[in-house]
Amino acid sequence: MLALNVKDIFLSALAKIQPKKVAALTLLSISTSVYAAEQGFISAVSPDFPTGLHSKYLKYLSNELSMPVEIKLMPFARKIKAIQAGELDLVFGIQDFNTPTSDTLIYIHPPYYSDASALFVRAENKTSVNKYQDLTSLLIGVSERAQYFDLFDNDNSLAKIQLLSLSQKIKLLNSKRIDAFFHNAESTELTLKKMQLGEQIVQANFQPVQKRHYYIAISKSSFLAQRTEQLENIIKKSIDNGEFKRIRNQHYQVIATTE
Repeated sequence: MLALNVKDIFLSALAKIQPKKVAALTLLSISTSVYAAEQGFISAVSPDFPTGLHSKYLKYLSNELSMPVEIKLMPFARKIKAIQAGELDLVFGIQDFNTPTSDTLIYIHPPYYSDASALFVRAENKTSVNKYQDLTSLLIGVSERAQYFDLFDNDNSLAKIQLLSLSQKIKLLNSKRIDAFFHNAESTELTLKKMQLGEQIVQANFQPVQKRHYYIAISKSSFLAQRTEQLENIIKKSIDNGEFKRIRNQHYQVIATTE
């Protein structure tokens, strides 16, 4: 029922289906004549969701800052490395322990979103994963540099494999090359529906309850570092007036009604 726990065999098989490295492709540049004289900022979003929620957040932030944004496509781990290296100005979706470092990044407080990740398994295994201890026999897909909940993150006895994207997690789970994976529930459910795998891959009975906080992060080498206070005020206002929540809810409602 579960994937073979033979690391060498798995890694050999995984290499055959490992996706090509995603170049930092430019997705879009949001710019109007109003912003023509303004310096623009550079950000990145997942190749899985080129026009997804983070792109909509960036468009909103671009309007609030009255400056254009150039959006590139990068997997999560590549995005973190890029902003640490100063190749990006600002990114959404960074947890405060994704990098060791206030040496390279400024986290904009408060966090714009908090939530627990969801554990997904094949439908036939849903009822066999009922408690944390049931994870001990599973090979679990995780995103590189992501954190989920303390007990899991600090447990070196579990079999975990770092993967590049949600689509890769789904494909490996569906083909029985891994036994489970963690990811955001809403985006995963919608992706499964789009891939027509909503009945084959489901949330396990066991689910973590500890929430993680997600921040906007700015590179300390970016010109936006001088506008930290302005960004903090935008985030606070957008949380208080419900704008971020409205953007998120509208995003998922639109997708749900058009799929």
